[in-house]
Amino acid sequence: MPHLAVSDVYAKYGALEVLHGISFDVERGEVVSLVGPSGPGQSTVPRTLVGLTPHPRGHVTGAGTPGNQREAA
Repeated sequence: MPHLAVSDVYAKYGALEVLHGISFDVERGEVVSLVGPSGPGQSTVPRTLVGLTPHPRGHVTGAGTPGNQREAA
């Protein structure tokens, strides 16, 4: 079981959708880096994972415990 599981997460600011169904798993002790050009949402990912940026759809599970989950409206 992954230490962190992110499944089909979407996030947006107003009408601008910045995360389009991202999914990934992180195992305990694994190091993950987000890289890319300015603008595609690298800073939105951790903000969404800790609940600072709401996401209208998707699932985040940490250490086997469901976190902030959203279903499609």
